[in-house]
Amino acid sequence: MGTSEAVSQVGRLVMAFGKNDISEERISIYVDELVDIHETLLRSAVDAIIRGSKFFPTIAEIRHAAARLSGMLPPSPAETLAIVRLADRTEIRGNERGGRGYVEKFWEWPESVSKRDRELIEDVIARVGEPSDLDGKQRFGWEMGFQKTYEVEAKQIEATVLSDLSRARLTEGPTLARLASENGTSDTLKI
Repeated sequence: MGTSEAVSQVGRLVMAFGKNDISEERISIYVDELVDIHETLLRSAVDAIIRGSKFFPTIAEIRHAAARLSGMLPPSPAETLAIVRLADRTEIRGNERGGRGYVEKFWEWPESVSKRDRELIEDVIARVGEPSDLDGKQRFGWEMGFQKTYEVEAKQIEATVLSDLSRARLTEGPTLARLASENGTSDTLKI
């Protein structure tokens, strides 16, 4: 992206938030820190901030908005827990002779979950264990342990992504609404 587009987008923020007293030095710092973001992505991030924020954003907030819009950030812990709930399947299989059947547990990942996100979730599940036992009973405290472990891993990925957004482009990433529509539920999932 060119410096002129970064200057233009910082100018839009200054005008939108009425920050006419912002110094040239501060504008220069913003431009230097945003110049690696593709112009379409930066424009969309600035649009989202103007529509959704009450205060002038920090550089970190702008970079985070751009990364989120590009789909490069992993889902939030709450979104991930909703994905796990959708993917965790249990089926009771009958015995051919009419005797007691068995329970089969498996993972069926929604198509909208990227390979990277699925592998991250699977890695966390491998570390904290399955959410329920073979009888289908939920393990006490599993959700809290999963979310805490996932959050640590996601923060490391987020830091790496936010340090260099030069390859980020505007895309539609997986959302709870899209996952809900795949699942045949309403626009939002219960978390």
